[in-house]
Amino acid sequence: MNTNLEDLELKNKNGIVHPQGNNVTSPTFSSLEGVSILKDKKNERYNIIAPTTIVNNTDISYNVNRSFVLKNSLISQNLEYKIFCDRIGEEFKKMYPKGRNRDKAVDHLKNVLLHLIIGIPTKSYLSISRDRNRYLTKVEMKEKNELQKQNKYATFHLKITENDGSITIINKINSYIGFETSMNVMEFLKVNNYITYVKGSKMTGKMTMIAPTELLIDKIKNNDVDIKKVYSTVKYDYNIEELILLSEKDENDIRRLVSYTNNDITVYSRNLLIKYNELLRNSKIEYIEKSVPPLPSFPVLLLHNTEVKRKGLEFNTLYRIFCYGSLEFGGRFYAKSMGGKTWQGLNAKEERTTITIEGNETVELDYPHHHSSILMDEDCTRYIKWGEDDFNKGSIIRQDDIYRVKIDGELVPKPLVKDIMNLVYNTESYEQHYQVIQGRVNCGDIDLSNYDKKWKSNIKKTIQSVFEHNYHLKHHFCNNEGIRLQRIDSDITQIILEYFTNRNILCLPVHDSYIVPKKYTNELKEIMKQAYEKVVKGIELKIML
Repeated sequence: MNTNLEDLELKNKNGIVHPQGNNVTSPTFSSLEGVSILKDKKNERYNIIAPTTIVNNTDISYNVNRSFVLKNSLISQNLEYKIFCDRIGEEFKKMYPKGRNRDKAVDHLKNVLLHLIIGIPTKSYLSISRDRNRYLTKVEMKEKNELQKQNKYATFHLKITENDGSITIINKINSYIGFETSMNVMEFLKVNNYITYVKGSKMTGKMTMIAPTELLIDKIKNNDVDIKKVYSTVKYDYNIEELILLSEKDENDIRRLVSYTNNDITVYSRNLLIKYNELLRNSKIEYIEKSVPPLPSFPVLLLHNTEVKRKGLEFNTLYRIFCYGSLEFGGRFYAKSMGGKTWQGLNAKEERTTITIEGNETVELDYPHHHSSILMDEDCTRYIKWGEDDFNKGSIIRQDDIYRVKIDGELVPKPLVKDIMNLVYNTESYEQHYQVIQGRVNCGDIDLSNYDKKWKSNIKKTIQSVFEHNYHLKHHFCNNEGIRLQRIDSDITQIILEYFTNRNILCLPVHDSYIVPKKYTNELKEIMKQAYEKVVKGIELKIML
C-alpha cells in the first residue's frame, strides 16, 4: 500500500474525519476547525485551545500549543512495553509483508509508540513531519556518516524556535529512516485507528501532530504496560542525543543548527550535561500551577485562574546552545521538556517561587544587571591596567543605580529601564533598539499596567534618559555585545552547575539566576561569587535574592 495519509480521509455525516469510514467511534482531526481562540484583554494576546476529542465516550483534551518532536534517542528497558511493541510490530509486518526497509520501519514504529506513550500523562501531541524535505536523503546520510568519522558533530536540523521560554528543535526528523518508510508507519497507525491527528501546513511551518486514540490506550493497558512507569523511566541514549548545539542564521534569517568539530569545551560541557541530566531525570521537581476552569462553549473571551494544584516538572533535559556559528558566542543552558513545561518557562513570580525539589522549598538567587556588571568590571580592570586614573571613578558607581533613572525628578518604571538596558547589548543600532522597545511596550511584553500612561507616550525620551544616566557604559550600547556576554555568563553557569552536580545536588539554572533547595542558600551565594571572580576576574559583587 502506498496510500498517503490524506487519501485515507473519509467523512461521516457530522463532517468528522475517520480513517475507516463511519463504522468507527474514534474521530481524527483533519484541520483546526472548531479550535477555540481565547483572547486575554490585558495583554492583547491569543491562546489557542484544542477542541475536546470524544474518544470512546472519554474526554481527552490535547492542547495544540503543547507538542514535542520525534527523536531516535529515547530508550526504555520496560519489559511489558517491549512485549507490547513486538506485538504491534507483528501487526505491521502482516500489513507490509514485503519491503527491504521493513525491519527499520518496525524499529521506527516502536519509537513512535514510545513517544505516544510518554505524551499521554501530559496530554501532549507528537509532531510528525509529512514534508519530504525534512528527511535525510541518501546523499545527506552519507555526508553525515563521513562527518561523524571525522569527529565532527553533524546535524541536519532545520530551525530552532522558542516555546514557553525554552528551545524547541525542529529537525530533519530521522537520520535512520526515509520519508516513504515513515509515512508507511503513519498509514498503519491511522488505518488501525491507533491515532488521532491535527494536520500540519507548509504555509505556517507547523508539522502534523498525532495523539493515541482510546483504542490504542486500552490496548497498551490490556498488555499490562504501566504508562506512568514507562514515562518515568524512559531515558536518552546520549550516544545519539546531542546536548551541545551550535546554531547560525542563514540568508533568510532562519536559525539553523550547523556542524562543528569537537574540542575540549564541547567534550567537557557534554560530559557535565550527561551527568547533570541523569541527576535531573531522577529528581522530583514540582510547582504550583494555577489552572483554568472547564471550558464553556465557544466563544470564550478570557482565561481565569481559579484554583491551584501542584504539578511535576518531568522529563526536562538541559542543553547548551552556542550561536552565530561559533563556539565563542552564546553557549547558554536551555531546558527542554517532552511535552510539558520547564522551570525556565514558568512565571517567575507566581510559579517559579513555588518550585520544590524532592519536597524541599527552594530559593532563587540571581546576579543583578548581570551584563552591565560584567562590562563595568571589564572596563575598570582594563583602564586601571592602562593607568588612566580619571576613569577609575567608574569602579565606584553603585550598581544599584543603573536602574534608578529619573525624568523631571520622577523615577522611570523599573520594568521599562530593565528592558532598555537588557536589549541595548543585543541590538546593532539605536534605531533597531528603539523599535524593539516600542514594540514590546505596545504589545504589553513590558508590563506598565501599574504605572502612569505617560510612560508609554514618549519612549525615545525615556531611552535617551536611560542612556545618559548610564553614560559610563555608552560605548557598549547597540554593538551586539550580548552574544559575547552570554558566553561569559554561560561559563559562570557551568562552574555553578558542576559544583552542585558533583555533590549530587540539583541546581536549576535560568541564565543569570539559580534555583536550589533553601538549605543550600549560603553555598549558592559563595559559589556564585567564586564563579564570577574566576570568569570575569572583577570586583566584589552583590548577590540578589
